[in-house]
Amino acid sequence: MTENGGLDLASEIDQNIGRNMRAQREQLGISQSELARQLTDIGIAGMHQTTIARIESGSRSLRAAEAIAVARVLNVSIDQLAQSKELVRMRWWVTILMERVARFHESARQLVQERVLVASQMDIRFPLDADRIFIREQLAKAGVDMAAYEAVEGALNRSDPLEILRNVYAAEAAQTSPTAREALTHSPSRTEDATRLEVRLHDADL
Repeated sequence: MTENGGLDLASEIDQNIGRNMRAQREQLGISQSELARQLTDIGIAGMHQTTIARIESGSRSLRAAEAIAVARVLNVSIDQLAQSKELVRMRWWVTILMERVARFHESARQLVQERVLVASQMDIRFPLDADRIFIREQLAKAGVDMAAYEAVEGALNRSDPLEILRNVYAAEAAQTSPTAREALTHSPSRTEDATRLEVRLHDADL
């Protein structure tokens, strides 16, 4: 402990290691006793269930060789083992955002491909005139149900990726409290940047 009551660097690192060690051990489904056994098997002496418990509570420091062995058994780096709560949180933000980006990219790609396929088939079967209108009489002659035709046209319109984004952002904005919206208009923020889709689309001429 420091003079002002906070943790000194060594104690903070011990706490970080203990917390991350426990989290990774539990994620792998390894008990404290099993971890102690695996460490003993690779030549780390003095490891018991109670030793692991003390390390995870932050009351017992890891020696260099022990830290390397723990990281190896738990399949993490020393850096990951010692990272702070804030760093863990920020790395999680990066991970979750990039995972969502990958899913969104794949979903958007599939949606665009399907829209192009459907639109091209509609153009072949029901070509538009100069005013981009397909005459109803032509539908009747082709024996096409008007309700089905309009359902496909409606689906093409509603599946526009940019329109979907607008709707999502509008829904998010509607859930933002008036106080938060007022605050966003008076100071720069990442939240404002993340919610101003219309401005972004306009600036990009989309």
